[in-house]
Amino acid sequence: MTATIDRQRAADFVDWFAEGWRAPTYESFCRHFGPRIAADVRMAQPLQRPYTGYDEFLRSFATLFAIMPDVHARVLDWRGDERVVYIEFRLEGTVGGRPVRLEVCDRFTLDGETVEERHSFFDPAPLLGAFLRRPWALLRLVRLRSRARALYETAPR
Repeated sequence: MTATIDRQRAADFVDWFAEGWRAPTYESFCRHFGPRIAADVRMAQPLQRPYTGYDEFLRSFATLFAIMPDVHARVLDWRGDERVVYIEFRLEGTVGGRPVRLEVCDRFTLDGETVEERHSFFDPAPLLGAFLRRPWALLRLVRLRSRARALYETAPR
């Protein structure tokens, strides 16, 4: 019986995750995910130094939405229990006018319904390739930093 309850909690978490990525804007993303992110959350992913804290979570995803404003994801598979959940998903959007698709696996450590830790695993080559194929996109990346900062400043807290 306990295994069934554990699996249902994990399934509920995956449903919540999928809903938040269906067609987000930065603001809707923050409203959806923010309440379940621990103040001292620990996160790590390729192309970025590991970070701690809710504000860094907001900054990190502001950068993603600045680079890929049409970003969205679809859950492909998952495994887990009420404490640790692995979610495999496809993250898609456009970068510099080119479609980008990343196959991602995130491992979440939970305390009840709160995310304490997230480690994201993916090959960053498709994302880097989108910039390298269009040199002007690299220049745009510099300008996107100010867009990311502006998005971060609008994040609901």
